[in-house]
Amino acid sequence: MHEVPITILYDGDTSTRHPVTHGASVMLSTMKFISIEHPLKFYGILGILFLGIVLKKYTIGIAISYVVSTIIQSLFLFIANKRIKYNISN
Repeated sequence: MHEVPITILYDGDTSTRHPVTHGASVMLSTMKFISIEHPLKFYGILGILFLGIVLKKYTIGIAISYVVSTIIQSLFLFIANKRIKYNISN
């Protein structure tokens, strides 16, 4: 067995696809292959990831909602208390 020399010529129009579209096509084909051959890994990992993101945002949303409602309630009680004191003293 021995090496045989080869000649490569890149003259002229060599590629028909843009590198970005070709890369995206390869990535999507790879994802499609993984989703068909290993669906539990593909959808399970993505599902757990998205569930974690949703739960985090939901928890933060509840915390923000609680803080905002507490602030609004405190302001309302503060204003109502000032008006009651002002009306009683006059």
